[in-house]
Amino acid sequence: MALPSVSKVLTALPRFLGRKLMDGGDAIYIKKCLFLPPGSSSAAAAGAAITSSTSTIDGSSMSDSNSNNNAAASSSQTASPSNPPPNTDMVLVFYPGIGLGPPSYKDTALAIQDALAQNYDIQAYVVIAKFVNNLGYLPQEPERRLASILTELGKRGISPRAPLAIVGHSGGAFLAYEAALTRAQAFVHLGSTLNSRGVLPWTPRSVVEYPKPILQLLGEMDGYIRSTGGALEYAEVEGLMAKKGFEEVLLEKPVVVLPGVSHQQFGDGHQSKMARMSGRRDLPPYVSLQEAQRMTGKIVGAFLALHLFPGNGRARMSGSNVVRSAFEATGRMVRPYLNEMTEQAEDDFIRWAQAEVASVEGVGRNSVRACVFHTEQEFIYSKPTLDGESEYLQVCVRKQQDQNTIKIGFTKQISPAFGLKMKRQEAVVQVLRRYPSKKAPTAAELNRRTFQKALERVSEEARRRYDRYGRKLEFLADDEITAERGGGPAWVAAPLEVKPRGEDPMRVTVRAPVLYTPIDTLPRFAGMCYMKLLTPAQAIEWICHDAFIPWDSKA
Repeated sequence: MALPSVSKVLTALPRFLGRKLMDGGDAIYIKKCLFLPPGSSSAAAAGAAITSSTSTIDGSSMSDSNSNNNAAASSSQTASPSNPPPNTDMVLVFYPGIGLGPPSYKDTALAIQDALAQNYDIQAYVVIAKFVNNLGYLPQEPERRLASILTELGKRGISPRAPLAIVGHSGGAFLAYEAALTRAQAFVHLGSTLNSRGVLPWTPRSVVEYPKPILQLLGEMDGYIRSTGGALEYAEVEGLMAKKGFEEVLLEKPVVVLPGVSHQQFGDGHQSKMARMSGRRDLPPYVSLQEAQRMTGKIVGAFLALHLFPGNGRARMSGSNVVRSAFEATGRMVRPYLNEMTEQAEDDFIRWAQAEVASVEGVGRNSVRACVFHTEQEFIYSKPTLDGESEYLQVCVRKQQDQNTIKIGFTKQISPAFGLKMKRQEAVVQVLRRYPSKKAPTAAELNRRTFQKALERVSEEARRRYDRYGRKLEFLADDEITAERGGGPAWVAAPLEVKPRGEDPMRVTVRAPVLYTPIDTLPRFAGMCYMKLLTPAQAIEWICHDAFIPWDSKA
């Protein structure tokens, strides 16, 4: 009998060890999960009141957290097989973010539990899951941990028929997907999205196709998952609303962005060691941790009450009003960005750019047509054209969402970058035999005007916050690429350069690569104007997100 190869052994060994670890680890890690029976908040408060407090350097209490955990633990012990089970209407299982343990989410979980009890008279048994090394990466660990939690709750007298919801924060929401899909009646994403349009670096899953009620709740100042990602999820839901009906979709698949809330405020406000080592940085929030947790509890509680207890009159009326109001407020927040991400808006921007570069009498936006190329090879060989008879200008466009997008911190912009191949003013004057209406603008001038328009389109609150705290953009003279520097291929590879000024971290320079060809050369290459321009969507994303990335973040 032939022995297995070394490669097969090395491949199978981690799976075998993972299964063995899970077989013996479930019993261990179920004890490390944080069980919060209904009423845990009042029990924790009572425990904290009789415990002395030791302050840290920043004035926070060290023993408060420990006493709360001890009180919750003692409360959970009373709900044992030898004692009457707590009055429980539903079960909520919380999946922590990568690198964080159950204590990091206790206050957020209690905020949700309190909102359900106080606003809808719903008693929720909350369990915060514990994973090996706080990761959840072992084979089927998220699904197995959920099964173990439900088994343990059964031992504690909780009915298996109690409605189940799953809440996941950040990477925990990604890990919880299969468990939520197969076992839960509702799913809540905190500081995470399904990535419906596939613009983020993880498996895309469609909010439109998700078959159960799902809430995607993000923070406006989330430094890990940009609020613009939430805006795209909002647009997906909005598109479905037009087909299926406003109210039904709004309540079943709401996307909510909480104003002023950061990524870490969905937990205890602290960053995991793993996130810190990876270079991630959160944005500075402008609401307190307690307010962030209160808002989270209010929205999540309303959503769960509405869907898990449709017969509850308060849930049906008050819960739907809370969800609807939050969804509509989010729409007002993200609307300026979404307006600039439509194909029509992008086309208007392209036509405006060419009309401005031409600046010839009688040549306006309606004289321009855009031809978008989807591969770099096609774009390299494309050339803009001007028809002397119809007087139409055709612009060649490359829309990119990869290495050419703006990246000032750990995450890159979601807004695509644009490369435009246009006809320069001299060529238009020569072909149409008309006078210039004004001097042709530089790319820097166009970028400055685009940014100013974007600043006028965002909300007054966003504009005021940017003016007061945001890192300002300074538009430098264009970087003109000549034939000696590589010509067209060099321009195609060059990004719109956005980088902090070394001597002034609160200012960031923007420099556009441009390429001009003479009008007295071969007709196919004559009179070209190539530019990488800042788009309105990129400008708005800067105003609302990038301007607040901590200055010492690694680019």
